Amino acid sequence: MSGIENEIALNTNFVKLDQALKRFNIFDALGVRNHEIRHSNFLGYLLDPNQSHDLGAEFLIEFLRNVSRESAEVIPLLDLNLPLAQVEREKKFQNATDSSLDLFVDIPLMSGGGKFVLAIENKLNSTQANGQLSRYSEHLHREVIGTAGKLLKVFLTLNGEDANSDGWRSLSYFQVVTPTIEALIDSRSDTSGDYFIQILKDYLAAITRDADSSDLDDVVVDFVKNKPQLVQSIKEDKSANSLPRVRVLFPRAYSYVRGFDNDPRVKVLTAFKATKFELGSNLKIETSSRSYLRLSFLTEENGKKLATACAHPTRPWLESKRHLALELRLDKSLKDDVATGVNGKVWLMLGPTDENYPYRKELVKFLNGWEEIKDVSPRYTKILLDAQHEKSFRNLNPEGVNAWIQSKFFKIAQDIQKDINKKLEIFFKDYCF
Repeated sequence: MSGIENEIALNTNFVKLDQALKRFNIFDALGVRNHEIRHSNFLGYLLDPNQSHDLGAEFLIEFLRNVSRESAEVIPLLDLNLPLAQVEREKKFQNATDSSLDLFVDIPLMSGGGKFVLAIENKLNSTQANGQLSRYSEHLHREVIGTAGKLLKVFLTLNGEDANSDGWRSLSYFQVVTPTIEALIDSRSDTSGDYFIQILKDYLAAITRDADSSDLDDVVVDFVKNKPQLVQSIKEDKSANSLPRVRVLFPRAYSYVRGFDNDPRVKVLTAFKATKFELGSNLKIETSSRSYLRLSFLTEENGKKLATACAHPTRPWLESKRHLALELRLDKSLKDDVATGVNGKVWLMLGPTDENYPYRKELVKFLNGWEEIKDVSPRYTKILLDAQHEKSFRNLNPEGVNAWIQSKFFKIAQDIQKDINKKLEIFFKDYCF
């Protein structure tokens, strides 16, 4: 083993990365982790109470509970004839020539002779086409509402992309799919076979790794920052073939590091994590990844009180436990599946509050200037910023994104921190703190 190979093999972060990636996962083995159609097929299989998984309607019930809670929509669970539910993949509409809806769940109501329909458009790595959701809405309202049906339309994406059409509830896998599978694993661990439980765990690992790989990103960022010469050796190895043993002994970490540096968001993440603030500033870099950059700005007192309200034992979200952050969502701008730049959008995000905390909706209204927000989910609620701030950009290179962060993102945090902290002081005084 050469000197450079030995140094890579002894690097703690590199070894840690390979260990995190090397656990066998059936979805990785089949090469379907990034295939949207396969995800829709698997979800459709689990949602169908008449499939061979032996779950009956258990997955469907839990999924509907999470959708109802996260979308703030009332679903008549007690009136649903769940054993007669029909799940249709690639739903074709009458007299329509455009593409088909990913998942169509049709459940008869036990009273009144109508039905409840859950329409799901599922996007993994692709994005919604222009007018696609609007066309689906027209078809759905004609075919469902016209037959005395109740309709809920869900735009399901890995990271919670906003639907570009009214009437669609924008939900992420983390909001509805992840907790449904977690609940199923907990309830079925003693009754279902180990093989089926392991498949559910593999699927959970596959989607959570894609949704927000902050832990893996942290390990690689440290490796890139502290050992740039080793990273360069890995990047240049394909033609020189100078690291044969590293490629054999640590294939996953080797591939991950090579692909990681080709993502334009990596340079943005690295620069963001290196930001230093003046002593005494309330600004703090929070748990971030290539997909999300997070910045909190609460005073120490407000941070402590919000942490008390948000003391969620299994979902701490932010390292500081402040649970309120300015969030910059980053997506790759793609052309022919090649990243050409970065798109970004900013909002204020309230993270999970304790399940017994009774004032979440009031807190969201207060932060939003007492304007009504219908979708107040118990886990993640976006609070949009006012019109005076520039809140998005498209197809910037990493240098352009870093400049935007310095001139816009940090300024937004500075502009709103006084107002938000003052609102929180009043809120906590009025609501039992």
